[in-house]
Amino acid sequence: MDVWAIGIMIYCMLFNRLPFSSQNKDEIKNMIVTQPYRLSKSKPITEGCKQVLAGCLEKKPEDRITIKALLELPWMIKSDE
Repeated sequence: MDVWAIGIMIYCMLFNRLPFSSQNKDEIKNMIVTQPYRLSKSKPITEGCKQVLAGCLEKKPEDRITIKALLELPWMIKSDE
């Protein structure tokens, strides 16, 4: 299972926008492949959340976090604290 879509959904829920946006589909594809995503400075997120996004939105599919490893990250584990 590829976690790219999970990263996109988390990003959208946090920032209320897509990490890559354009009216042109080819431009979006190019941005996904060549441009880094940007985190909003107006909405700070935890280091754990940054780790999740970085793992999910890694450009190279073979370097992306696995679903098993993703579910083991502290940010993804339910806590009563």
